[in-house]
Amino acid sequence: MKLDLSGPVRAALDTALGNARTQESSGNNAEAANAYIKAAGLMENYAAYALTRADQERRREKSIHYLDYARALRNENRRPITSRPMISQPPPRAEVAAPECETSGSLPQEIAALIHRSKITWDQIGGLEPTKREIKFTYGLALAQKPDSIKFAGWKRMLFYGPPGTGKTLLAAATSNGLGATFFNVKVSNLLSKYFGESSKLITALFDAARDEADAGFSVVFIDEIESLVMARGDSSDNGAERKVLSTILSELDGLADKGEDRYVLTIAATNAPWDLDDAVLSRFQKRIYIPLPDAGARRAIAEILLLRTGHQLEYPLEAVVERSQFFSGRDLERLANQAVNIMVEEMNIDIPKLVDRGRDEIQNYRLRTRPLTKRDFDIAFDRIRVDVERYKQLELRYRAFAESN
Repeated sequence: MKLDLSGPVRAALDTALGNARTQESSGNNAEAANAYIKAAGLMENYAAYALTRADQERRREKSIHYLDYARALRNENRRPITSRPMISQPPPRAEVAAPECETSGSLPQEIAALIHRSKITWDQIGGLEPTKREIKFTYGLALAQKPDSIKFAGWKRMLFYGPPGTGKTLLAAATSNGLGATFFNVKVSNLLSKYFGESSKLITALFDAARDEADAGFSVVFIDEIESLVMARGDSSDNGAERKVLSTILSELDGLADKGEDRYVLTIAATNAPWDLDDAVLSRFQKRIYIPLPDAGARRAIAEILLLRTGHQLEYPLEAVVERSQFFSGRDLERLANQAVNIMVEEMNIDIPKLVDRGRDEIQNYRLRTRPLTKRDFDIAFDRIRVDVERYKQLELRYRAFAESN
């Protein structure tokens, strides 16, 4: 078994960078500068483990970039600091105090807005235990050390498909948190531009940033509603811009720039309509995972999270809520719980509008009154939150047919 000695260095680097960003966001520039200096040293050490000369040089450039940024933080009164270093292709050393200029145009700022550190844990997602296990197995297989005598590919691209509101985004966020990864939470609207060619530049910048962040650990790129970005070809409405976007997506998913590198970027796409995806895009996702509507056990787990874990008391049996909510998605259950709670709160606090009229101090000194949730609360909530059962039945049949044909 081949031992990966870079793991402790990369873990220490991730910790140093996380500390630097935390200190900087808190306004502690001196402490942030010290942390960036530490990260620079760790990045220099990490460069020694690169699999290619190009990776080695890029990591050494990043080490210099961290040092320059630390100096700029310490001398912030001379030149303003606008954002932390992030995007690949570091700027000239004289320009490092303005990292937003690291690539042309405004692309870095648009991509920077997509970066998160997820705090969602697996136990915050009710039910879906077989699905969670499949996801963990998928990325665990890619990360585990392989025997020297055997070669097999891990999965770095997953497609989540299923009805709306079933928790695809939460599952991606929990995956990112489980990896301790930088999470790029992408909506299709984040990548589309009315200017020809700009969408392709945004897509390239997104994956460049993901690879760049993976120098210090892992990155997860989550693209929601991907079918809106890469519809199946052959429609008469296809145009040059759409074909360019598709070509860019295919290139990035192929990982042409990543071959031979040891960085781990996991791409997760989500769709409610997998049959609308272009076949070439669909073929790039080695692992396709169906995220179904929650069964009775999952609905109970979700209801417990939404109601009991938030401190509410129930005079109406939780099992009755579970039984009545068949064909509800997780999002539908959340809307149901919010409706029931709001009904109770409004009934118990009918004088709030009058208090508001008396001024801010009056309402801020008022403590909300509550009571246990009753059958009447849920009856009204169920009446307001209706689901199209027949539509969900038809969708389930279509998802099964898709799974069997792919």
